[in-house]
Formats: sequence, C-alpha cells, structure tokens
Amino acid sequence: TPEERVRQVEMSVGLKSIPEYKELLQQKTLEIKELEEKYQSLMNQSEQETEERDEEVKHFRAAMKEAERAVSTLEQAIVDLGEASREKDELIVRLEGRVRELEEELETSMESYLQKAKESEEQAKELN
Repeated sequence: TPEERVRQVEMSVGLKSIPEYKELLQQKTLEIKELEEKYQSLMNQSEQETEERDEEVKHFRAAMKEAERAVSTLEQAIVDLGEASREKDELIVRLEGRVRELEEELETSMESYLQKAKESEEQAKELN
C-alpha cells in the first residue's frame, strides 16, 4: 500500500514520520534561504569591488593618456630644441665669421691710421 511505501522511504532516509520530514524541510529551506542571502551579499560585494576596480581602471587609463600627451609634448620639445641648437650653431659660425671680418677691418684701419700718423709726423719734421 502507499502508506507502507511512505514508511519504507521514511525508514530509508532515517525519518520516523511526516512531521519530522516537514521539520527537516523547514530546516533545509532556512539553510537555502541563508545561503541565498549569503550569495546575494557576496554578489553585492563583488559588484561593489568590480565598480571600484572599474573606477581605478578609468583613473589609470586617464593617467596613461596624460602620460602619453606629456611624452608627445616632450618629444616635440626635443625636436624643437634640436632645431634651435642647429640654428644657434649656424648663428655662431656666422658671428665668428663677422668677428674675423671686423678684426681684419680694424687691423687694416689701425695700420692705415698708424701709417698716416707716421707720414704726418715725418711731414711735421720736414717742415721744422
């Protein structure tokens, strides 16, 4: 009969009656509910940690972009400095050439002045 089969199942599970089975069912239902709450709590915590990590990643990416812009700016500054250095070197060469020209002009002018002064001195001696 069905009642005997239920008793056999109850005996094989270790239960003595339907009320005990109901009590076990309530306990297991509470355990499942606690596990679901714990799972939901862990999921919420995991979501929060993921959001925090996402925020950290956003900040890291922004810092990387800023660093890339800084590197690009520095690279351009290096190029500009190289060009300025070459222009400076060219200007130095031109200025050194101009200094030599002026020194030669000054030397020629001094020689001419000294020659004229000598001639004037000789003329003054002849007149005296």
